[in-house]
Amino acid sequence: MRLVALACLLAACGDNADPCGYVDPIVTFRNVWSLQLAADATHVYFSDYDVDGYGTELVIREPRAGGPIQALGNPHPGSTFGRGLALDDAFLYWASIDNQALTSFYASPIAGGMPFLFGNLSSCAPSGVAVDANWAYAGTIGCNDLPSTITVFPIHGGMATTIWTSADSDVRELAAGDGAVFFTTTTGVFSLRGTTLEILDGTPGHHVEVHDATLYYSTDEGIFSVPVGGGDRVRLYTYPAGAMEIGSFGVDGSDLYFAESGRMLLATGTAEPRVVVENLGKGVGPIVARDGWAYWSVLFLPDTLGDLYTFSGGVLRVLRPCD
Repeated sequence: MRLVALACLLAACGDNADPCGYVDPIVTFRNVWSLQLAADATHVYFSDYDVDGYGTELVIREPRAGGPIQALGNPHPGSTFGRGLALDDAFLYWASIDNQALTSFYASPIAGGMPFLFGNLSSCAPSGVAVDANWAYAGTIGCNDLPSTITVFPIHGGMATTIWTSADSDVRELAAGDGAVFFTTTTGVFSLRGTTLEILDGTPGHHVEVHDATLYYSTDEGIFSVPVGGGDRVRLYTYPAGAMEIGSFGVDGSDLYFAESGRMLLATGTAEPRVVVENLGKGVGPIVARDGWAYWSVLFLPDTLGDLYTFSGGVLRVLRPCD
């Protein structure tokens, strides 16, 4: 009954409710760390920072169709997860910082097994993870006079290299494609191809992702796309004045799902964006869109109150509305 009531709170319900636009709560009333979320064809991946009420922290895989969860990683006791998850065909990439200020970057076998420690980063909190065919990337914010950094790790063996540092801004999210790494920071959006750094947008950036040959990113002003090889920028959406809780979005084909002021909207082509979820909850993390569903995670589900240890977070998804 709790899940049915929650779904009805998020979206319209009724005896004859259309299955299009259906909200499906995947995990509810848990201490989900909302800044980490990923999905592939069969599973959804997220992190829970107090699974059992005794501080046990796990990186988790759960079948999209429903079924038992599987732990893919268990960081050091007292650790805090970073921002971002990345997937390839075999591994889930993630980072955490422990209570001794040791930041570690891992690859967990998707099929199960012990995580592989790629290496340690700076003693600042991790922020941003990406992977391509040959490289895994991990970022850290700046702290204690240390700069924000991006480090690249060869997937097939070799030495890690710090490829970007800044004392003036903090990295937020990373994406990789076409031989380049793209990243958002508190001051802008950038691409780094080899040793060539290019500023793509001088406005503070939020989310970034690559699909085929197109880069998508959000800033304080709106959501944009640009060819990964360079070209004209296209503005996909402009945030209205006073909009809150912006930056999260997900792309599935020609569908653009995005968060704005506590709601999720869907933009398709030139049509006016429409609301698909009325109340996302508080502390919205990434939106991951694929296969006709849009997934999101929150620190606090709708109509829940409390601090971070009240077991009120969750992972949910919504089915694409009917046209």
